[in-house]
Amino acid sequence: MTTTKQFLSAVAAPSFMRRETRGPRVAAAAALSLVVALQPARADPTPTERTAQNLPAAPATRLPPKVAAALGHWMTDAYLNCWAEPSTIPPGERYVPEVAVEFNPDGSLAGTPQLVNPPPDSAWRAYADSAVRAAQKCDPLRVPSEYAPYFAQWLAQGPAKTIHFYPRNWPR
Repeated sequence: MTTTKQFLSAVAAPSFMRRETRGPRVAAAAALSLVVALQPARADPTPTERTAQNLPAAPATRLPPKVAAALGHWMTDAYLNCWAEPSTIPPGERYVPEVAVEFNPDGSLAGTPQLVNPPPDSAWRAYADSAVRAAQKCDPLRVPSEYAPYFAQWLAQGPAKTIHFYPRNWPR
């Protein structure tokens, strides 16, 4: 039986320097197994999602930054489409309600939407309240099929998402 030191020196030495005691195929297989054994263990590069029944779904692909941004825009657009903003804009400094929401894996809200920035002026209170109502009215969001493979990864980046409710007649 050979020691590890003998094995390593036999594998590392050029063929003209080593004395072949075994066939070349065995030496090549031993060298390959050494290379594989010295490789660090890696996590599975394609995590799998779970279905609503907690069964493995098809392997998910990594979340590209462009898709993460597209998911954020889709979410904001979905909530703005549910928003019935007040008909008049109060005078004075502009206010943009920001509402934080947390999702379950199926797209439903995991809790009550929270107003992140209360209005500095009570005249804007109707805007703030209508933004929170819009988040509740849109529950649950229907995740489009093109984003479904990425939705769980997007949520894993941070379960709380913030929606900025810009009045429609304002430039963003």
